[in-house]
Amino acid sequence: MRRALRRTSSRLHRSGARHFSAAAPVLGQDHRLVVASPAPPLQLPAPGSLPNFSDFICSGFAKNGDKPAVVVDNPEGPADVRTFADLLADVGSVAHELRSVLGFGPGDRALLISPNHADYFTAVHAVLKLNGVLSPANPLYSATEIGRQLEDCEATVVMAHPCCLEKALEAVRASGRADAISVLVLGADAPAGATPLDALKGTGAAAPLLGAVEDDQLAVLPYSSGTTGMPKGTMLTHRNLIANVLQFEFVDGRFWSRGGETLVSPLPFFHIYGFTASLNISLYYDCTCVTMPAFDLERFLSLVQERRCTRAQLVPPIILGLAKHPLVDSYDLSSLKTIVSGAAPLAREVGNECAARLGVAVKQARGVG
Repeated sequence: MRRALRRTSSRLHRSGARHFSAAAPVLGQDHRLVVASPAPPLQLPAPGSLPNFSDFICSGFAKNGDKPAVVVDNPEGPADVRTFADLLADVGSVAHELRSVLGFGPGDRALLISPNHADYFTAVHAVLKLNGVLSPANPLYSATEIGRQLEDCEATVVMAHPCCLEKALEAVRASGRADAISVLVLGADAPAGATPLDALKGTGAAAPLLGAVEDDQLAVLPYSSGTTGMPKGTMLTHRNLIANVLQFEFVDGRFWSRGGETLVSPLPFFHIYGFTASLNISLYYDCTCVTMPAFDLERFLSLVQERRCTRAQLVPPIILGLAKHPLVDSYDLSSLKTIVSGAAPLAREVGNECAARLGVAVKQARGVG
């Protein structure tokens, strides 16, 4: 059975079939197995007219003004909030300064090492605005692991959270090309030899207009977890990212109220699940993304209660906690309507138990690699 499944998967991969469903497979004239979806194909921009992914995501930001876009929990004080207007201004200003001061431009690579942070979106999209390539790294990486990704992705700019800065600087020094690498620190403070990201904000300048991008133009370079060896860069183009957002919209859009949802997600933004399904899609839908630098069940429950979150993007271990942990009964989670599980299979009984306990719809999503 496993061999048969592998053979079928291989044939599907070679066939280039784009749409998958439970429909019966059809053996084509060339003897390749094709599984066709009953749904119509997604409509993507025509070749030569593909927008930059950042322009695509930010296209509706201006109308949202001072509405909160990203809310990052801070257990020791007020949450760190960025409005849609903040993000629009910051992305433009930082992109302009990256270009004019650091000479960063199309095809150049930037490495971002940070837990979830209010300026994560700005760091990502300032790079993408310039048709640069953003490579997100796991903030738990050691200096050696950061250095490996730094060299493999050939980054000339490193952006680091303060908690990752010492490791990042060690990796830069060990690279043998420290003079060619600019280091930025998320926030307002930075040591000698680095620049605070806040210093690039507030100029009032806009990013240069670079127009349409090529279909195969690289945008994001996340690295695999290294399950089958060393971590490997996964090359995602602007078209890949836009198509993925439109896929979500096609399948899940009817369950969203555009501009009317508050998403809570502790998923790390450096991972493609958190990057796409939490950070970018929620803002594309004109909704607020509530997140946290690291998961803590009590803080998570408090966020749902305080922010009246309506949707959650989670993973099975967290859903198991929502189904079983007695602490859940101490919080008002009545605003929550939908939970989406991903990254690993969710046991049906756990999903059903969570749904019954909270009175929510629990849906399972998965990617096919």
